[in-house]
Amino acid sequence: MNVSFILVLSLIIQLLIRLIVKLVLSSALSIPFVYYVELMIVSTLSIFLPAYLYLKDKKRGYFTDCFSGVKPNMLMAVCLLIGLFGQYASILVNIPSVLLVKKFGGIISSYNLPINSFGMFLLATFAVCVLPAVYEEVMFRGVVFNYFRQYGKKAAILISSFLFALMHCDFTNFFATFLIGAICAYTVSKTNRIVYSMIIHFMVNFVSLSSSYILKSNVLTDLYNDWLPALFIVAIPLIIYLLTVVRDRAEYLPYKDMEKYEKKVESVVKINEESSIKIIEHSVKENNLPMALSKLFSTVYVYIIIALFIYLGGSNLW
Repeated sequence: MNVSFILVLSLIIQLLIRLIVKLVLSSALSIPFVYYVELMIVSTLSIFLPAYLYLKDKKRGYFTDCFSGVKPNMLMAVCLLIGLFGQYASILVNIPSVLLVKKFGGIISSYNLPINSFGMFLLATFAVCVLPAVYEEVMFRGVVFNYFRQYGKKAAILISSFLFALMHCDFTNFFATFLIGAICAYTVSKTNRIVYSMIIHFMVNFVSLSSSYILKSNVLTDLYNDWLPALFIVAIPLIIYLLTVVRDRAEYLPYKDMEKYEKKVESVVKINEESSIKIIEHSVKENNLPMALSKLFSTVYVYIIIALFIYLGGSNLW
């Protein structure tokens, strides 16, 4: 089962569900509860299900091991802070694409989530923050990142982040999504556990949702607006510092099936009858980005993903 095929399957399922919902329940989507239930169904069937089928087919422990050996620690607090400031850093890196869209007369996409009560805010938190953090990390860090890690961690970070950004089909948020994907992938590369990237992903979405709720409900709006410039100024430097903390403090935990993933080929070279030299060759193609890209673009599926990104993600330009 090809990784790119899994992503295409994810997009197709998502488009089909949204088409069916639009035909059958278009008027009901204006009801906040129905809107968030639809989001939960779409994310479960289009993201988690294909990822689960892939992991089950390959019999690898990337998902089942994501919590194994992990205990509450300082690194989790660091990941919460990375997610907090990651949201503001992502807004900054989005500026070029926003300006480009405006230059060509496009419409800047904005998400007005239907939240009319605190109870609806809690439901939105589950639908927009919790489920995507779990499902998308299983897909993009559990499946995509770990697949391309055979070509080296740097290649895996870049390619998984690129696909993560493409799959969101939103041109104006491409660079922001790429940045968050790269941060999550880097964290997984240092910890070998996607629970940490789930925390970052959740916090990024939660900060965005909370900001929207605060501004819409006029609760602490003035205080939020007063602190907003400072948050933008310190966001990127703080993230860089926090990622160095992850690098220096993270404990790299092995997967149960790591020996199957990183296969080793042993050969013995005879020197004479009494002695020999054992040579161990790793099959991991460390940091071979060209080979990883060649593998990625060797199937038609990635071109389908790019075409859908251009058509759906660039729709605000035409």
